[in-house]
Amino acid sequence: MSLVLMALVALQADTVRLDASSWLQQIEQSAPGVQAARLRSDAASQRAAQARAWRNPSLSFQVDNVGAEREVTNIDGWRGVEGQLVMTVPLPVGGDRGAAIRQGDASARVAEANAEMMRGDAIVRAVAAVANARRDTELLQQARSELATLERLADALDAQADAGRASLGDAGRARLAVSVARERVAALAGAQRASLEELALMGGYAPGTAVVVGGPMCRVAEPEAPSTSAVPERALAEARTETARASLD
Repeated sequence: MSLVLMALVALQADTVRLDASSWLQQIEQSAPGVQAARLRSDAASQRAAQARAWRNPSLSFQVDNVGAEREVTNIDGWRGVEGQLVMTVPLPVGGDRGAAIRQGDASARVAEANAEMMRGDAIVRAVAAVANARRDTELLQQARSELATLERLADALDAQADAGRASLGDAGRARLAVSVARERVAALAGAQRASLEELALMGGYAPGTAVVVGGPMCRVAEPEAPSTSAVPERALAEARTETARASLD
């Protein structure tokens, strides 16, 4: 597979040049949604770890006879105040702690599966963006070459018509073909610009940044069939099921 792409016909001074591996790494780090999904996965992992921790004890203080020290204790002032200091240590019973741990672990697996799916989708879109930009660039170059040929033909027919060696109708049809070709070039230029902007945004760059993704020709090996437990969609469904069971418990 070749990921060689001339991002712009005339490269700008601030052109970003990446090879295929660096491009995919950039996508994994900066593609919209991938970083957010990774942070949600990290947060879910921290909540799962927190579910294993015992709850913090609470400390409360109560005063019973403020303003009535003499009447209650027969001692004036703060020395006659009565009260109590209570420390409470919550201990979950009935399987609540185990269910909370299971729920936290399952929620972490849900977030991890979502992050993996988001990463895979981003890579697929990134490769498609490179292919689309390359296609639009090549189509634009072909259209410009065809336009240049038609313009030379139209000029020649105009000259021949002026000399009486060609009909005005042929010259007019040639000019019409030139107008159609110019419209096609304009449309393809717009499509190319849109695909190049998509390429820059996919990599997390500012709009208008020129991006060149290059890489040598290579053969893609046949991927090994993943185990069913490694499929993100299945892992996501199983984790959601476990989350629901733990929540019910």
